[in-house]
Amino acid sequence: MKQLKMRNKSFLAFFANVVGRGLALSFFSLPAFADIAIIGHLENANTLTSEQVARIFLGKVHEFADKNLAKPIDQIETRPPRDEFLKKVLHKTESEFKLYWSTIVFTGNGSPPDMLPDDESVKKFVASHPRAIGYIDRKSVDHTVKILFTPD
Repeated sequence: MKQLKMRNKSFLAFFANVVGRGLALSFFSLPAFADIAIIGHLENANTLTSEQVARIFLGKVHEFADKNLAKPIDQIETRPPRDEFLKKVLHKTESEFKLYWSTIVFTGNGSPPDMLPDDESVKKFVASHPRAIGYIDRKSVDHTVKILFTPD
């Protein structure tokens, strides 16, 4: 009887371990997609293309088409909007983006965009800084900011 109880406990422990790992793996492998919008201050009169946005965020240009300075605001790693922005606008992976900016910084040719932790922080910053440009989940856009571009 003691041996049967021990087998049951071992089986239950094994089952819980396998199921737990399976759930954890399926949870962590779920894709996190966010339809993003590139946003600017309400007074920003520009509409942008994907290439123009990429050039601003890669530090290749420092102003909008209307010659006003641009202040790009990035989001921290692991945020779904950032993943989509890198993929759809910059056409880079996280590691390619980091390598790009490491090279630029090392050569003294620029510094990466400032980073904020989430959509709400980016939206508030952009709403209060006329030169700012950022990206957020499209669902987070409200009357405080203007959409400058939406990638496909």
